[in-house]
This record gives sequence, C-alpha cells and structure tokens, in this order.
Amino acid sequence: AVPMSQNLVPALARFRPFSELPLRAVADASRFVTVQRMDVGDTIFAAGDVADTLFLVVSGELRLVAPSGRAVDTVRPGETLGVTGPMLPSRYTMTGICADEGALISLSAEALNTLWEQIPPAAALLEMAMAAAVVPELREATEALVAQRLAAQDRAHRRPDPRRDGLGLGHQRVGVQRRAGHVEQPRR
Repeated sequence: AVPMSQNLVPALARFRPFSELPLRAVADASRFVTVQRMDVGDTIFAAGDVADTLFLVVSGELRLVAPSGRAVDTVRPGETLGVTGPMLPSRYTMTGICADEGALISLSAEALNTLWEQIPPAAALLEMAMAAAVVPELREATEALVAQRLAAQDRAHRRPDPRRDGLGLGHQRVGVQRRAGHVEQPRR
C-alpha cells in the first residue's frame, strides 16, 4: 500500500463519509489513508479476517464472495465498504476479490487511532460522519427486520380462515371478544 498524497484530497472528498466533512478535515484525514492497487483475482480480505478497514473503490470492482463460493455482491467505483470498520471492528463474513483491475483507498482502525492522536478535531468529525453514514442503513435494516418478525408472528398466530372451517359460518365470529378490559358477547 502506498500512502495517499495531498493531491488526492478531491478524490477522497467524493466518497462518503469524507464528502460530509469540511475540506480541511478531508485534507487532514488524507494523510492517514492509503491507496492500494487491485489486480484481477487479488484477495483484499477473506471471510473470518478482522474487519477494521474502510474501503473506497476508486476504480475497478470488488466482488464479495460467500464462503460457499457464490458471488453475492459487487462494490463498484464510487462505493464504500466497511464504513464502521475502523470504529467498531468485527469479522468479515465474505471474501473480497478483485473482479477488475483498479484502485482502493483505505482507512484502517490503526490509522484512525493515529489520526485521533495527531489531529483530534479531524478524527472527531470523521467518526461523526462515519456514524451518520450508517444511520439510514440501520434504519432500513431495522424496518425490514421488524416487518419480517411481524409477518412471522402474524403467520404463527393467524386464525383459520372461517370460510374454510367447514362449519358454514362464513365471516361470523363465534365466542367472546375482549375489548378494553371488559367482555362482550358477539353480535348475532
């Protein structure tokens, strides 16, 4: 990996979370990122590796491959991967393999820590932007998870369709209905 020079600040500023920062903070942070050349077939990270790096795809494509060997997704130029990695390291669940020759910009947890030591205001702004970049994704993931759980709960508690109960009762409800803490008899 080659240290990124100041003349690449405009390129870095095109990517979230850097695009959310004042240009001075981007310039400060650029001293701590690296540019990495990608060749077809290079493995950038493997499933199970520590996921502590933010990747920005400048050119080329990074294919995400499941442990089964199936390609799951492709990260294209202008897209980011691992926004929270430098702040909240975890483990990769997929392998990142270069599908096309290109270049990556990366920021590791170690580099972010060094940024904190040397330029705390830039580090603070960058971490806030990283967290903000994740909020919409978390909101969408939470909404999808809630919808899945509600659908599963609905299926688990679904009453049999009275039109198919074989008793000829149609939509008429038989039994006691409970509302607002008191018991009502069903209307006939």
